[in-house]
Amino acid sequence: MHRPTPSGGPSLPVAFANTVRCDACRSDDALATPRRYRAWARRVGGELPERIPADDLAALRRLRSAVTALLRSAIERSAPPRSALDRLRAAGRATVPRPVLAWSGAGWVVREAVPDVPSRRRVGEMLQEATTSLLTGPHREQLRACEGKGCAHFLLARTRGQRWCSATGCGNRARVARHYERAKRRRPDR
Repeated sequence: MHRPTPSGGPSLPVAFANTVRCDACRSDDALATPRRYRAWARRVGGELPERIPADDLAALRRLRSAVTALLRSAIERSAPPRSALDRLRAAGRATVPRPVLAWSGAGWVVREAVPDVPSRRRVGEMLQEATTSLLTGPHREQLRACEGKGCAHFLLARTRGQRWCSATGCGNRARVARHYERAKRRRPDR
C-alpha cells in the first residue's frame, strides 16, 4: 500500500493528491470519512489539523481535485484549468492575518490576528502555500506521475530514475509484469 510522503513543504500537495482511492496502489480514499482523514493526517504529520467534520470533507475533496489538476498540468507543462487555480486561491484566503484593534492596559495597540476558521480552511491555507512553493520552486522538476499501470498517484522523485509512487507496490508490479513478458517471449510456442 502506498504511504504518503511526510509533509515537509512541497511534499504536502503530493501526499494530499494521493489521498484519492487507487486500486493499483491498493489505497483507499483518505478523505472518505473523518476517521480516514485523521489517520492520513497523522501519517503525514506536520501541523495538519487531525479533526475534520464530515460536512467539510466534500470541500476538501473538491480542493484535492484542484490540486491534482494543478500537479498534472505542471507535469505536462500545460496551462492549468482556471477553475483549479481559483479553487486553490480561495482555499488560502481564510486565515490571512489582519490588523485588529486591542487594548493593552496602557493604551490602544494594533495586533495581528488570524480569524477563527474551520479546520478545513486551515488545511486549505497550508495546501495553498505548499502547492505554490512546489510549483514555483526547485522541487517542481522532481514532480512526476506514477508510471504504474492504473495508478493515479504522484511522486517527488528522489532520483532521476524513480518512476513509481511505491517501489513495493507499483514498482514491484511493473517489474513482475516485465519479467513475465520476457519469460513469455523466451518460451517456444506450443
